[in-house]
Amino acid sequence: MDSSTQLYEPIPDLFKRINLCKLYPEHQEFPVMVMCPHHGDHDRPNLAVYPANTHCFACGWGETALEHVRRVQNTHNNQELFAVVKTILDGKARAHRDVIPSLEPAALAHYEKELAKQSEKRRHLKARYGLSEDTQRLAHIGYAGLAYAIPVFSLDGSLVNIRFRLDDALELEGRPKYWGIPGRNSALWYLPPGVRGKGFINIAREVWLNQKVYLFEGELDALAAWQIGLFALSSTNGARALLGAQGDLYLSDLADMTVFVCFDQDQPGRDAGAQLVSRLTDKGIKARQLQWPLQEGKDFSELVAHGHTLASIRNIITRL
Repeated sequence: MDSSTQLYEPIPDLFKRINLCKLYPEHQEFPVMVMCPHHGDHDRPNLAVYPANTHCFACGWGETALEHVRRVQNTHNNQELFAVVKTILDGKARAHRDVIPSLEPAALAHYEKELAKQSEKRRHLKARYGLSEDTQRLAHIGYAGLAYAIPVFSLDGSLVNIRFRLDDALELEGRPKYWGIPGRNSALWYLPPGVRGKGFINIAREVWLNQKVYLFEGELDALAAWQIGLFALSSTNGARALLGAQGDLYLSDLADMTVFVCFDQDQPGRDAGAQLVSRLTDKGIKARQLQWPLQEGKDFSELVAHGHTLASIRNIITRL
């Protein structure tokens, strides 16, 4: 044990009082579910975090409280570990995130200001997702302590959720890629800038009667597509929300339209796209799956980031 920690309460005694769930203040469920690093979770979190230990329901792996804090907080000695545990016991832990998600407009304004201060994050959004600074501002994207903040608005322009996308440039393991405001995470349509706030009547005239919509897995893909001139939508909970039981509640919004499904071009994305096309067709909705060469980009935002225009994308896309 480091000599410096001898002055304080012994670490084993501290861990008898710790609650690991406090590492994840944005989660309200119990146990807290996070990605399991042992078997490489990708699609869904399987590692259950309890107050004193963790357990993976997929592979059976688990950690003690001591091991979990050392790993997720990247502590290398007992002095660091003592300081981290004290912050958890004091209720100040943020699990590498310095924000407790809030739906207040003031919080969104704060996130936008934080992104404006960090030019490298704006450049990352441009380089990785093709989003210009104008698009970032129009979409009110912000930065919230190691995650991008993507606000979700209703048709009348009300702020109904904020989706947090983990900053992939930081390569943090064992954390969900996306999360939202607690209690606000039912699936919704993500509407692009210029659509929200106009009211349903005007939307029906301007967009729905156009009868073409391009459907994406994530908000950033939808934003990139909107930026080059497509009417794009995505589900706030990704492809699984559209394919799950809840999807039936709002896929009917697409009736009388032609839907072009533009999911990721890896095999899981293409399989999910095919399932969604089948589901839409079964509902009597015209639907086509769009595909493009994987080497051009796994997701649609990569096409835009690589400099593709709407005209050049049309040359490489295949309708199935």
